[in-house]
Amino acid sequence: MQPPQNLSNRETKCESYIDRLLCVSEEIAAQHELRKKEELALKKLQVEAKKTRLDPLEDQIKRWWANVPEADRNRRFHITEIAAYCSGRYQAKPALREVAAALRSLRWTQMRDWRKVSRNKRYWSPRI
Repeated sequence: MQPPQNLSNRETKCESYIDRLLCVSEEIAAQHELRKKEELALKKLQVEAKKTRLDPLEDQIKRWWANVPEADRNRRFHITEIAAYCSGRYQAKPALREVAAALRSLRWTQMRDWRKVSRNKRYWSPRI
């Protein structure tokens, strides 16, 4: 480990060789302590981000549904629309099968549009 570069400023208060070594070691210890604090703060931020990301999908869907405007609540939703507002455990977005399982556990109903225009897509709506 290299000693700090600005030794000339400390030479006035650290006259002898031993005093200079003590000054350098104190500064290195202070830098080490500062680095430890920064790493701890970064770990805390990562843990907080992980906690919000690890909310169960059911809770994320409930939170999304609470924020859906009243005018949009009467329409059907495609699963990709719902998944866009959720976060996955291992990736940014959850797998669609996990979103579907969460919707089923929340007692949402699945419908299929058999018209040629909609290409047989599945839609979800909450039970009323």
